[in-house]
Amino acid sequence: GNTAHMTIVFNCFVLYSIFNQLNSRILDGSFNILKRIHENLLFISVFLLEIIVQVLLVQYGGIAFKCSKGGLTIQQWGICIA
Repeated sequence: GNTAHMTIVFNCFVLYSIFNQLNSRILDGSFNILKRIHENLLFISVFLLEIIVQVLLVQYGGIAFKCSKGGLTIQQWGICIA
């Protein structure tokens, strides 16, 4: 159902997938995943757009995306990000 618990699980899964993009952009085995990120404005734009859309879906998606009514609280967002 559309409980807060399932919304947190969905949100964590999507956020982990989005942040995995940072890890996937370096192919030479470097440890610094943010190396030269400022040179690729398209990547930064898409990355930020995906995060904004995810926040909007969770907070206002409600019935359409089977998220909890009213979205997540600040504490629940903290759990997802942590």
